[in-house]
Amino acid sequence: MAQLGLHTVVSASLGEMFFEVELLRDVSVPAKSLDRNGLRVPQRYIVKRLLNGLINEKACKDHCYFLSVTNLKSIDREQGTVNESRVVFFPVTFLCRTFLPIKGEILHGVIYATYSFGVILRCGRVVL
Repeated sequence: MAQLGLHTVVSASLGEMFFEVELLRDVSVPAKSLDRNGLRVPQRYIVKRLLNGLINEKACKDHCYFLSVTNLKSIDREQGTVNESRVVFFPVTFLCRTFLPIKGEILHGVIYATYSFGVILRCGRVVL
């Protein structure tokens, strides 16, 4: 599983509740996945670890829900660090589309459940 650092670089609004944010994450790769020449790991493997980490993370306090990775900006293979348990961490910079409902915004959906503190609203597919 990818261990993700929580670094945000910049964000831009795509509409009322959708944002494009540039994030920096430290993606962990087990040392057994490295080749014999050092810190060479296929890009596809690092991206897969990044996506799996985001799927498990699902959301964060600052950006709310992660929808999709839209652009991979860089994988800094030169800055890879190894810890005592033989796991290498690579800093990865990428653009991610997020969904952040703001107080006062109108959402269209179907009420799934009601509670004394509010409702759970089921929204359909998000088409961007």
